[in-house]
Amino acid sequence: MAGLIKERRDKLRRLLPRLRRDMEEAFEVRLKAIGVFTQCSGNHTHTIDCYIRAFQNLCLKEGEKTLRESVLSAIEREKKGFETTREPEKTQTSIRRYIQGCAYTLINRLSALKAMELRNF
Repeated sequence: MAGLIKERRDKLRRLLPRLRRDMEEAFEVRLKAIGVFTQCSGNHTHTIDCYIRAFQNLCLKEGEKTLRESVLSAIEREKKGFETTREPEKTQTSIRRYIQGCAYTLINRLSALKAMELRNF
């Protein structure tokens, strides 16, 4: 944010945490549509199926199937480093990390574009 006037830089710093939370919620809603959940409201012993619904139980369009496959691959990559964590906590943590990473990346890129716009790039 170097190069921005202090007023704009401070405003951006105040907005970013809220924007990230809003984006995390938006990603969470979108993931629910393809059968990936961050929470289970059931009062039972949780399993991976609480967080990732079986493909057969979903009615997805072709593009959504491809998106789901990509998302599940990314979630699997997020599991690295959690070898000592048991399932389903490992899956739940990986989904949460994936959402946070997506929101953080999107907001930072949009912020960078806005900063460039303000500098007339």
